[in-house]
Amino acid sequence: MATQTITRDTSPTPRQLAYLRGLAERAGKTYRVPKDRAQANRAIKACLKALNAQSTDIDANLQEDAGTEPSVPGPTAKQMRTLRNLASRLGETFSMPATSREASQEIKRMIARDRALTPQDRDEMRAGDQFWNDSWSEERDDLYAVGVRFEDDEIVGYGADARFA
Repeated sequence: MATQTITRDTSPTPRQLAYLRGLAERAGKTYRVPKDRAQANRAIKACLKALNAQSTDIDANLQEDAGTEPSVPGPTAKQMRTLRNLASRLGETFSMPATSREASQEIKRMIARDRALTPQDRDEMRAGDQFWNDSWSEERDDLYAVGVRFEDDEIVGYGADARFA
């Protein structure tokens, strides 16, 4: 694998210049056209640093206005998976938690509800599930029974280009 050495006498690439121009516009900064790639990299880093500082200020102001803490962690993937599994088992729905703390509270609530179910309640839930599964199965079989079969000469093309002849 050949490596390319960046030297000071190499002019900046058109891609670097376009990226720098866009960043400078977004950051509200003026820039001089760099003479080499190293200068272009430094200018890009400076613009990114300015944009990062601006976005941090904006985020802090928005959160200050909303009255929330600056960096509240959202729910983890494990918490969301647990919530979905519990909701499915209990036949419930839940609103999307905004924070990890809200997700934990919702999980605790669902676990308490799950533990409070009696064996009779669980049997009723299973019977209801079985009823819906059976009725959907019958409905699906009816749909297949009245299905229409097309002959090879009625369809032209393949995949997304298929159409009736």
